[in-house]
Amino acid sequence: MFMPFLLLEKGSETVWNPSSVGAVLYLGVCCSTLAYMLYNAGLRGVSAFTAAAMLNVMPLAGTLLSALILHETVPLRSLLGGILIIIGVFYSSRKT
Repeated sequence: MFMPFLLLEKGSETVWNPSSVGAVLYLGVCCSTLAYMLYNAGLRGVSAFTAAAMLNVMPLAGTLLSALILHETVPLRSLLGGILIIIGVFYSSRKT
């Protein structure tokens, strides 16, 4: 979808070689399309309420994975936000 906008970009030189084309195809097919399809397949098995509650866990998972895989530092503010996310999801999903 964004490929036509690449041609409008001024001041940047685009190199079209097999490696760059393969990278764009990989990002488009695997990271976008396949991830979206798997995410929707996973949502079929849960209720809308559970899916909405678990949607809040996605930023927390991204932060944790960036710390584990990329060895990024996690600020205290992010840790406190993660704790609030866990408390909120736990509180909203408990049975009354």
